[in-house]
Amino acid sequence: MTTGPRRARAARGLAAAALLALLPERSAGGAPPLETWVPRSWSISDGLPQSSVNALLQDRDGYVWAGTFGGLTRFDGVRFETLRTGEPCAGRVTALALAGDGAIWVGSERSGICVLSGGVLAPYVPPDGRPVTGVSRLRVSGREVFAATDQGLLRIGPDRFRRYGPEDGLAEAIVTFVHPEDGGRVWAGTKGGVQVLAGNRFGPPDVEGLPETVVFDAARAPSNGDLWLGTLDGLFRVVEGRAEKVVLPEGARRVVTVLVDRSGVVWAGSDLGRLVRLRPGSGEPPAVVEAVPGGVRSLMEDREGGVWAGTQTSGLVRLGRGIASSIGGPGSPLGMPVVPVVGDGAGGVWVGLNCDGVAHVTRDSVRLVEPGPGRRTGCPWALHRDRTGALWVGMHGQGLYRLEGDSLVSRGGPPNPDGIVRAVAQGGDGTLLVGTGAGLYRHDVASGAFTLVAGSEGLDVFAVVPFPDGTVGIGTQTGPWLLRGDGVERLASGRVPDVPVRAIHRDGTGATWLGTYGHGLFRVAGQEVARLGGAQGLFEEHVSRVVEDSRGRLWMTGNRGVSVVARAELEAVAAGREARAEAVLLGAPEGMRTPECNGGGQPAGWLDEGGTFWVPTVDGLALFDTAADLGGQAPLAVRVEGVRAGGRDYDPASEIRFPPGVTRIEIRYAAPSFSGQERIRFFHRLEGVDADWVDVGSRRQANLALLPPGAYAFEVAARRPGGPLVPAASPVRFVVEPRFVETWLFRLLSGLAAALVVATAVSARVAIARRRERQLERDVAARTAELEKLGELTRLVSEAETLEEALDHVYETFHEAVPYDRIGYALVDEARGLVRAVWARSASPGTELPAGYTSTLSGSSLSKVLETGEPRILPDLEAYLLAHPSSDSTRRIVADGMRSSLTCPLRARGRPVAFLFFSSTRPGAYDASHVRFLRQIAGQLSLVLDKTRLLDELVSAKASLEAANRELASLATTDSLTGLANRRAFDEALRSEWRRASRTELVLSFLLVDVDHFKAYNDLYGHTKGDECLRMVARALAGTLRRAGELVARYGGEEFAVILPDTGAEEALQVAGRLRERVAALALPHAGSSVAATVTVSVGAASVVASRSGDPQALVAAADAALYEAKELGRNRVVHRPADLAGWSGGLRRRDAGQS
Repeated sequence: MTTGPRRARAARGLAAAALLALLPERSAGGAPPLETWVPRSWSISDGLPQSSVNALLQDRDGYVWAGTFGGLTRFDGVRFETLRTGEPCAGRVTALALAGDGAIWVGSERSGICVLSGGVLAPYVPPDGRPVTGVSRLRVSGREVFAATDQGLLRIGPDRFRRYGPEDGLAEAIVTFVHPEDGGRVWAGTKGGVQVLAGNRFGPPDVEGLPETVVFDAARAPSNGDLWLGTLDGLFRVVEGRAEKVVLPEGARRVVTVLVDRSGVVWAGSDLGRLVRLRPGSGEPPAVVEAVPGGVRSLMEDREGGVWAGTQTSGLVRLGRGIASSIGGPGSPLGMPVVPVVGDGAGGVWVGLNCDGVAHVTRDSVRLVEPGPGRRTGCPWALHRDRTGALWVGMHGQGLYRLEGDSLVSRGGPPNPDGIVRAVAQGGDGTLLVGTGAGLYRHDVASGAFTLVAGSEGLDVFAVVPFPDGTVGIGTQTGPWLLRGDGVERLASGRVPDVPVRAIHRDGTGATWLGTYGHGLFRVAGQEVARLGGAQGLFEEHVSRVVEDSRGRLWMTGNRGVSVVARAELEAVAAGREARAEAVLLGAPEGMRTPECNGGGQPAGWLDEGGTFWVPTVDGLALFDTAADLGGQAPLAVRVEGVRAGGRDYDPASEIRFPPGVTRIEIRYAAPSFSGQERIRFFHRLEGVDADWVDVGSRRQANLALLPPGAYAFEVAARRPGGPLVPAASPVRFVVEPRFVETWLFRLLSGLAAALVVATAVSARVAIARRRERQLERDVAARTAELEKLGELTRLVSEAETLEEALDHVYETFHEAVPYDRIGYALVDEARGLVRAVWARSASPGTELPAGYTSTLSGSSLSKVLETGEPRILPDLEAYLLAHPSSDSTRRIVADGMRSSLTCPLRARGRPVAFLFFSSTRPGAYDASHVRFLRQIAGQLSLVLDKTRLLDELVSAKASLEAANRELASLATTDSLTGLANRRAFDEALRSEWRRASRTELVLSFLLVDVDHFKAYNDLYGHTKGDECLRMVARALAGTLRRAGELVARYGGEEFAVILPDTGAEEALQVAGRLRERVAALALPHAGSSVAATVTVSVGAASVVASRSGDPQALVAAADAALYEAKELGRNRVVHRPADLAGWSGGLRRRDAGQS
């Protein structure tokens, strides 16, 4: 039990040292280390027209252009737009170049050269009339374009053209690369090597050591003038008239593309499948950054510092600069869950490993602390470095330890039954405070005594945080407490509920922030308490650690990653000045190896003096630079890409005149960006219609419907989180032409006719007649507009084939007639007297009223709406909720931010079928005009939606029949005695969960549960009682599992197996403990047990990050070994062991069935 882990830790330490030795340090002004290069890729499934990306460039508007064998495509970070295949040079694009005037030169394999300017792709015809094929490179120098082709080298200028061939000194007609430089020097390559243009002839360069082989590409370093050549024989560096060959890693010999980025780093792409990175002058060997199946064909650096690689068969890859780096993964001693983290005072940290001891970590080293002779490594749950620099360690089940020299020395522990120390801190008076499951204790270091703090009896303590005023914040399973003097008191009693508090932060204003497990974030400032969760802009309800950086931003860890939000924004929400804060979620795109943070230990993260936030995760540590800009590394530039109406495209740069009868105008826009593009939010407004900017989220197209005649200006803007609103350079100006009935001439003629009629009437009624005429004109115009809207909306909804598609059309097209931020649809079940929600859609994700939610119809306000058949307006939902506190559905939509609603009952074939709910975040959003509109369209809408519902029910009935067939099949996978899944079903479930987890490298946990002394139970009470015992234990185990995907199965005999998908070691231990307690609570008498008077179980637990190369049986073997250890230690307990995928030998430890 002790020799194996020590040997494994030593091996991991050697592997980590070897790995860390290869990683480059961050240098002043240089490139970041490799860990901060975050790869992202795009392929055909993302819209790329073809997988071979031969050429890349970024234009002046920020778009990335990719030349592929499937055509030329433009990318804004979200969507690809490919030129139509019928265009010139639209297929088999092999070269690209950006000219000084913004035009894009396009070279193709078979179609010669084209120029893309002003949105038009036109072929370039050489003045000599000879064809151009096989364009391999295009380069720009000043106002000239150079093209390497199969028919020589082309030099194209505004006032001259020249084609160079063998007659001009070139070794061959086929030119493989060209590299023009300032001053007129031009390098060119053929199969015979490199040549340089001198005057009007090419000749050998004055460089020693040049290879006599094919040269594919060249790049000049602007900082020192070095020339780098990519050749068939590798990478060469030309310095002071001499070419030196660079030794590259294996598999990178053929270098077909070379890039020198703005920091001087050299990137070499090999068509043999390697992307290599070299930092000249650093002394580091070239390193393979990315293994690219099929090889690299092109390289480019964008304005945000990202490096792009066009590949032969794998599409497009971008390496972006992340703000996080990771320590962990395969071969590292931190390749496991890290629990607590505390600073060492010198730029490094101490960490607790998941039941594998303590380690000291710096940016370039990991050192494991040996437990000492005769001691187990232990499960560190809490770390604290006191004012003398001594490290204290709270163990799970082993009490308190202190690091003395290089060994951990036991200091005993408080008299709590389980021996768990969850938190350690030093109070203002220097006393060591120890948090346990039975209360808070003071530890006298000199005497070794532990004294229970008055009033803390029975408190399950999770966090202990000293405050500057001498008090100490205490997080417990039942809310926050405060240590003041010699006793504890409830913090914000009656205002903060009894929820698990795991994190405490006191800010500079004296406000206290409480992170909870499952209940969001609380802010306590004096007598004011505010809860902040998903409805207020946070990404999740689990908050395990809260720290504040130098810019006033709160960093919070959770299950989905690390959230960052300005404290001032949360304060505004807490004070009611704002509805939501704008948080940013950081994870894998920012450089984390895994986004899932560990939160059970204390502290669950550490912000050091240099601004680095060390975060424990389920696979090692993540390090964040809290001074980093989270919004992106380049300013936004918003572009209007196109305008379309009536099946025709329009130029957004010029004023547009739409013909009469246009009912729908589409305006596409973008903000090209390639770092954090998913966080960009767009806003637009239509002059004369929108009073302010309309937040449309990530949507990149505006649909303007049923605009009345007139002149308009459409503006669009975008911004990153925390950044300014950046508008497009100019608005889109357009005019909607009126139909004849809407022109001034029609109105004039109508007025003359009316005047003639009025003239024949009695003069005393002239004024009345004129008023009636004007009102009639307004009513006719309004009615005409309404009928047009009704016709257009009904057509769109009627074209839908499914209920969801029909409702989506309602959501996307009703904006012009009814204001809303959310639409919900619920079916009426007359037989059972229920209303069931089946669909909802909103501008921001809602969580409070999901599909499947039901409420009783009888006696509710909705039954009265059905009786009247009229739409109902609730202008103030908060006031309505105060008057009707039992309305659960109202409470839920209010929690989602809705403040007014309009409910429309729908009837079909004479019976009520459904409700359509419109909700707005603005109080008083609805009036009688909206009721009138819905009343007019309700009949047609009811028939359409009911038709699609019946179609959905037919599909559902088919699915139910298939489910019944699956149920029959499942009978073959059920254990007949216990009703649980049998061994066959378990084996299939384990394989399935392993495959699912390995696709995204999720953590998977497994439990083996064994009934203690079951053979003795059978011998004493008989097999009938034994079977009943197994059935009761099975029901207890199955009733304890709570999450979807969790499975309990009968493994064999008295053994049960439990699969816990997406569950880390900490949660697995909690689940195992609940299983053991649930069986003990059955109180089944067992006179033959040496453990207890009742039936008990032992549990072996194991966790691992699944991988495609791993074997799930290694996880089973680890749990089996843990179960063996649990029995060796006396039974009726839980033991956890991490699974070792690399070291698993393929066998299970066998236990004597007679000693169960």
